[in-house]
Amino acid sequence: MIHCKVTQTSSQQQFYVSFVYGANSIAGRIPLWQDLEHTFQAIQGPWCVVGDFNSILHPKERMGGEEVHYAEIKDFNQRLKDCDLYEINTSRVFFIWTNKIVWSKINRVLVNSLWHQSMGSTHV
Repeated sequence: MIHCKVTQTSSQQQFYVSFVYGANSIAGRIPLWQDLEHTFQAIQGPWCVVGDFNSILHPKERMGGEEVHYAEIKDFNQRLKDCDLYEINTSRVFFIWTNKIVWSKINRVLVNSLWHQSMGSTHV
């Protein structure tokens, strides 16, 4: 994860952006979930988390391949609740990644409630 504090020059408004890349395994993503938790506890202000989480939130976010098991999605869902993060819905393509056998939504933009309050018109 790369974490940045950004100042918009025209308004001097400050916000945080974290860029993430999650590991391909459940166990490998644990450090990312811990980093998100620590970052959440340290910042005070609008926060956006962008990237490839290599994890889905709901079974309908993967088509093809093996059946989705609760263990695959529980950590990600719990971390979003713990860190006050909500997904910004995308307006175009739903399945972001494919290997021509499996289609998944593993890339996303997440924001906290303070982001919604100060930057409510965010679109992806």
